[in-house]
Amino acid sequence: MRKALMGIALLLGSGLSCVHAADLPKPGTSEIIGINLHTTDPTMAELKLIDEGGWKLVRVDLNWPRVETVKGEYNFAYGGKWPIDVIYENWHKKLGNRLLFLICDVGPNVHGAPFSPEWQDGFVKFAAETVAHYKGSNSMYELLNESFGGPITDKYPATLYVDLARRAAKAMREVDPTVKIIGPAVGPTPEFAADYLKEWFKLGLLDIVDAVSVHPYTWQGPPEKMVQIYANVRYWMQRYGGKVVPLMSSENGWYTVPATNGVSLKTQADYLVRYQLINLSQNICGSIEYEFRNGNSERTNPETNYGVMNTPLEPTIKDAKPAYLAMQKMTQAIKGKTYSERLITASNEDWLLVFTGPDGEQILAAWTAAKLAHTLEVDGWGSINLTGTPIYVEKPKADGK
Repeated sequence: MRKALMGIALLLGSGLSCVHAADLPKPGTSEIIGINLHTTDPTMAELKLIDEGGWKLVRVDLNWPRVETVKGEYNFAYGGKWPIDVIYENWHKKLGNRLLFLICDVGPNVHGAPFSPEWQDGFVKFAAETVAHYKGSNSMYELLNESFGGPITDKYPATLYVDLARRAAKAMREVDPTVKIIGPAVGPTPEFAADYLKEWFKLGLLDIVDAVSVHPYTWQGPPEKMVQIYANVRYWMQRYGGKVVPLMSSENGWYTVPATNGVSLKTQADYLVRYQLINLSQNICGSIEYEFRNGNSERTNPETNYGVMNTPLEPTIKDAKPAYLAMQKMTQAIKGKTYSERLITASNEDWLLVFTGPDGEQILAAWTAAKLAHTLEVDGWGSINLTGTPIYVEKPKADGK
């Protein structure tokens, strides 16, 4: 099994040629680096903080019940100022960055109970109306969020999501043939929904979506575990779906409540940066962190302490956790460069990733997942001190200058 999984991983590392994939964020570049934004009052100042931190992709929830309070009437500017429209105007139009809209609300609404026939009809229409509203924005759209998991049941058969996704995708592409559709956003780990994923791939999901999205949470463990998770999902794609399509990590994070198995602020910073760097090396077309702000001011609730900003209110740089500053340092180090290769070392726990700029200039992002720090002599790079905190080393020029 390990050989088969490694084969799939190597196949993905060599590049993909897949239907619909042309305009997805380019793997190995800063285009994939993103973050979840949960807020009802976004401002340009906050969005600038995200941009200055180096995130180029924002994932935001679309609020279907607030848009469609009356059947068939879509008020995308409810109250005169829809928060998502504010994000779209500032993040996309003014700052030139990209959005991933999460079309997700599995509560009851004007169309009745979740997944009832009328609810499904309403979902399809809402998805199409959303694409029409943002047509031409180069945005992406993700269908549902962590809505299926565990063993397959009669109440939630595997066909339910695939049939809904197929109908929604057809309606969305009739509005805009270039639209990029992502799914199924399974989590909190792909393994939790493994039965569904395998059946979905058999049922043709890979012909519906432009990229498969997963949430590779490692239960507060180190992000290096994701490599095997990605290999598993790609193996399932090939085995059960007959092909491999682009893969996206649309949500992952570490909460900072040590008393409830959370991580320290420093560990969160290390893990989030390593999460992004690993994804840059794994041919991932979207690498999104959960999340920008803390959910609220409770310091003991794990669910509300994933943020890289230590506040639920409009943040300033003074509210930044170490993770924000670490991300900013990393994105500045690799700015304008593309992932090239991982240097081979004696230990799989040592990570030495080479990024190359347009003029051939190179930088090495290096760390170790091992418990003990150590130093390596690396050909062409000199002595590299490895700890759990990534460092960035410019390659010495041939003349030593």
